Amino acid sequence: MKIKFKLTQAIHVAPRVVIDNIVSLLEGEEYRVKNLTSSVVEFDDNPWKLRWRHQAAARLNGGKFELSFTGDEVLVTFSYYTSLTAPLLIFIALAIGLISQEQYYGILFFLVFYIFAISIQLITQRGTAKDMLKNILSNLP
Repeated sequence: MKIKFKLTQAIHVAPRVVIDNIVSLLEGEEYRVKNLTSSVVEFDDNPWKLRWRHQAAARLNGGKFELSFTGDEVLVTFSYYTSLTAPLLIFIALAIGLISQEQYYGILFFLVFYIFAISIQLITQRGTAKDMLKNILSNLP
C-alpha cells in the first residue's frame, strides 16, 4: 500500500540542467535511478540496505520528477511515495497475537503508537522531499 504526494515549482532554466541536478542529487543520496528521459526521472530506494533508524524514517521509498514546458518556464513536479505495507503487516501480526491472548486493550495501545509513528514518518518524509526539491532548484545557474 503506497501513499503518494506531489510538490510543484516553476523555474526559468534549461531542462537539461535541471535533469543533471536531479540525477546528481539522487546519486549523492544513494537512490537508484530507474528511468531517465529528457523530461522524467524516476527513482527508488533499496529497502534492504541497513541504515540507522533516523535515516530510514527520512528516506523516500521512491518517486518521479516530471518536467513540463510552458513558454519560457519549466514546471518541475515531484511526485513521491511512501509504503505502509511493512508497518501494517507488523500491526496485524501484533493484533492477532494480542487477540489470541485476549489482550484487547493492547491492540488500542499499538494502534495509537502506530498512528503516531506513521504520522511522524510522513511529516519527516515531506520535509525530506521539500529539501530535495529546494536543493535541486537552488543549485541552478
